[in-house]
Amino acid sequence: MATFEELINPLSAVAPLTIFEIEHDSLATPFRFVDDTEEITSNGNTFMPLVCRFEFPKTGQIDTSSKLILDNVGNLFAPYITAGGGLRGAILTAAIIDRNFPDTILKTITLYVRDISITNTQLSLTLNLTRIGAKRAVRKVYNRQSFPGLF
Repeated sequence: MATFEELINPLSAVAPLTIFEIEHDSLATPFRFVDDTEEITSNGNTFMPLVCRFEFPKTGQIDTSSKLILDNVGNLFAPYITAGGGLRGAILTAAIIDRNFPDTILKTITLYVRDISITNTQLSLTLNLTRIGAKRAVRKVYNRQSFPGLF
């Protein structure tokens, strides 16, 4: 199986496109877009064109976060951010498809929105491979025995 870096290589035999889908409980329908200049339909879903910069998580790294930066010209995302309650906890699915065969999905990755920042010109999402809020916390008991310097 090819890695994301191999698939998006301009010298590969595939004409890759990255499609995105953001899902959140408060959104009526998922927000779908493609990193391209024209609209595309893949597996019955229409993806609107949108300029974005996406960093795939590096394989083999300890830090599994990545970033998605979208152009926010004309406050395009204001209705989605308002309806989505800030979109924290939203699920982003990124998929690489072949431009010539848009129904063929070459690779997908599911990421969770950890943080979001918005300005008049761009929307920036910090994404994680795992849902941090669903992880169990380590319980620490602060007492004289385990932390003598505190008491």
